[in-house]
Amino acid sequence: MSSLKKDIVSACGPFRRILVAVDADGLASNAVLRGALLARALDAKVELVHAVDLASGSWFRRHERELETVRAQAMALARARTITNLPAVEQGVGARIEDLLRVVPGPPAQAILRRIVNSHADLLVLGAHAKRGLLDFGSTARALLSHSEVPVWVQAELVRPIARVLAAVDLSEHSRTALAVADALANRLDAELHVVTCFVPPPFAYAESPDALPVPSYVLEREVEELESDFARWLDDFPWIRARASSVVVRGDPRSEIPRAAEDEDLVVLGTQGRTGLSRFLLGSIAYGVLRRTTMPVLVVPDPGRAWLLDAPEPAGAGARRASELLPGRR
Repeated sequence: MSSLKKDIVSACGPFRRILVAVDADGLASNAVLRGALLARALDAKVELVHAVDLASGSWFRRHERELETVRAQAMALARARTITNLPAVEQGVGARIEDLLRVVPGPPAQAILRRIVNSHADLLVLGAHAKRGLLDFGSTARALLSHSEVPVWVQAELVRPIARVLAAVDLSEHSRTALAVADALANRLDAELHVVTCFVPPPFAYAESPDALPVPSYVLEREVEELESDFARWLDDFPWIRARASSVVVRGDPRSEIPRAAEDEDLVVLGTQGRTGLSRFLLGSIAYGVLRRTTMPVLVVPDPGRAWLLDAPEPAGAGARRASELLPGRR
């Protein structure tokens, strides 16, 4: 394996410490089970984290000692409620929820991001939105996807085996990192790996004005051929762990074509930025569009250059026990 590939795999996967964000209502059951199965397959450790926002204006008038008591009670209540609402996944997890759960104080996104840093996690797993079965991109999930330094696995649907992985790339340097993660993960899971890139026709190819000059089809075909040649060279230069994966070029908007290409896949892996640029919330517009259009598992790999400075220690007494190793004795 090349030194470049070793560096990428060391930094991004296969994963060694998996953090699963959970809520007190048990809505993250799919995410918990996925995190546990990944931990077993990758010989990793898993931790469940639930963030409790203790901010309340009325509390500022309380005596400090009384305030500490109220905070401790709120944390204990959140912990007990979370454990109560996640019993159904214990058998699949192979460990007691209370042994894996850590409750931390603070605004959810900030607290979870801080826990990623302090626990040295290299993968975050998220579940579904309570009402729509999808992520609520206006709140915590959007913030976590936008700012996480580590890959984020979105598990909105029921858990199923990962036998086919689709890596979506745009031939940028960053998408090489996303492909490296997909390659390493597929190798560890003994899954097929497929790679897709999209040809986006220029806007003038769809000019609606009757006075607009039509674009000769041979012009678009030549651009597609050039992209196919560039794609082939890009893949030839990639330091594969396994034999080179199958690949395809599809035409159209990546936000709709990637979910369509992934209909027979079990996981989509993509980066948050590249030549496609960033949205104003830092989550790449392509990644955002794909996540909005599918409930299948999606692994979002952030730009390795992203820096999110949350290295401050957690407040004293934040949470309960550290995660124990999942399923002792696994391979």
